[in-house]
Amino acid sequence: MIGVFFGIQIGNWNETRLDQNAYEQAHDRMVIEARNNIEALEESITLHAPMIQNFRSAIEDIRACRDDEESKDRIESAVESIGSTMSPNYHNTAISQLTTSERLLERQTVERREHYLKYARSLSSRMQYSQTMFENMESRAYDLHSFLDYGPYYSTAGKKSLADIWGDQRSIVLVVEPTIACQDDAFRKLLYRWESGHTYQMDLMAWVVADTKTYLEELGE
Repeated sequence: MIGVFFGIQIGNWNETRLDQNAYEQAHDRMVIEARNNIEALEESITLHAPMIQNFRSAIEDIRACRDDEESKDRIESAVESIGSTMSPNYHNTAISQLTTSERLLERQTVERREHYLKYARSLSSRMQYSQTMFENMESRAYDLHSFLDYGPYYSTAGKKSLADIWGDQRSIVLVVEPTIACQDDAFRKLLYRWESGHTYQMDLMAWVVADTKTYLEELGE
């Protein structure tokens, strides 16, 4: 009987140790995932910020009906951007595992569990907001205004940029003078929608970065 008792105790101890190791490994994966999210989103913000700023300047050029060469260049660049849709890269696999696995939940303190859940819900909701905005913008990306048309075909083959994933395509060009385009309400609204949607995505990314940094600091990571 004594041998059986100790055998059971040793088995329970081994199982507990394995569960604890699994929890610690899951926590480490979550920390790596969170740090990767920060890095990827900060890179995306840095990459897209100049493009959005140029787009805003182009909107002001259109509002003022400017047709100097510098304004035309900004407007041309902005119009070409209309065919692209920002899709931020968020990951939540590791944090989801920590908040759904019964085996891992049993190894967490109440405080730690609530901490994980709060961050998981925040990240999940913002991922959903971002995906919804992406789908809305993507559905209208190629619904071109009559002032716009597809320009020369170009290939992204061999280019090491975000454009690589979009494959070969045609640019979008303005086929009327800015002094004509600026007088059309529907055209201006098209620009405003693109600016608004991408600004929303940028704000979401900035919020996730800030929240994730705070979350990791509170975890001591």
